[in-house]
Amino acid sequence: MFAPSLALLKRQQQPTLLETYQILKEYLGYRPTARQTWVARLGEQLRFDTQKQGGWFELLAQAGDLGEEELRVLNRHGDFLRAGVENTALNKSFKLILLLALLELDGLREPPTLAALASHSRYLFERHPELARLDLPAKQQALSADSPAWLSYWKSNPIKFSSGGNPGAKGEYWFEVREDRFCPRFAVSEEDIDPLHRMVQELLDLRLAQYQQRKIASAAAISPEPFTTIHDEEQALAPDAKARQVTLI
Repeated sequence: MFAPSLALLKRQQQPTLLETYQILKEYLGYRPTARQTWVARLGEQLRFDTQKQGGWFELLAQAGDLGEEELRVLNRHGDFLRAGVENTALNKSFKLILLLALLELDGLREPPTLAALASHSRYLFERHPELARLDLPAKQQALSADSPAWLSYWKSNPIKFSSGGNPGAKGEYWFEVREDRFCPRFAVSEEDIDPLHRMVQELLDLRLAQYQQRKIASAAAISPEPFTTIHDEEQALAPDAKARQVTLI
């Protein structure tokens, strides 16, 4: 992992999240993603907390880095972006995998069947084997994507717990099951679908990286088996990182 220097700040206190973002943007030459900014903060053991700004996209709005489409979507769907994605509670990665599958099936435009959603979710675990290893019981790891047993398992959690299907649960549900399809409970206009898709994707990239790092660190503390961490991935993408690495503070 490498991060740009914040020496331009010329002061001793730790940089704020916005300052990290701004210097990272200057270094990269383009707007950094939430995940890139989190990685930069993580590498220097600094917290990534958007609560002060109200959320990641609110921070971008304050920095003047949201386009007209994104500002419109933030105004219309900010509650979902914050509560439904950026700050949603996670015990496992299932909710993130479910939302990622929904996006890849273009589910904001045409709600997918539960079978299609479950099948694609299982495919995503193949792309994220560490998450499958950490979160799926051995029995479910052996199930194929199109098996009735996998569909039943995925319906029970997370589909049920993401769509108000659990009578004893408390909380706000952003989706519901209608005619065997997984449907948003909020209306999305055609002009908002693509920018909302991109914004949700950016937050999912962040949450998946954060979740994987937390779970792998916890598992590594009690297991001698090697895991691939987010830092390993960054080093693989940037083999000359050490030559370019500079300090944040």
